[in-house]
Amino acid sequence: MANFFRKLFGGFSASRISDEFDREIGGAQVARCKFCGRKIIWKNIKNGKRWPLNLSKTVVVDDEGNVFEGFLPHFKTCSKWRDK
Repeated sequence: MANFFRKLFGGFSASRISDEFDREIGGAQVARCKFCGRKIIWKNIKNGKRWPLNLSKTVVVDDEGNVFEGFLPHFKTCSKWRDK
């Protein structure tokens, strides 16, 4: 999972990703998934695209054993998105 976050956010260490994300999430606009209706937030990622993320944080352990909280992409947990 840590490699996923590194690719997504540009090679930061896991703890720096979490810290940066926490600072930016404060002003994020909450929306609803058009498939399942759950609350999501939109985040601009490294390549300029926007990804829907679950509103609740998940505990993640990186390859170095560091534990931090992060947001999962909503399409990983949205059962109705997979059915489209």
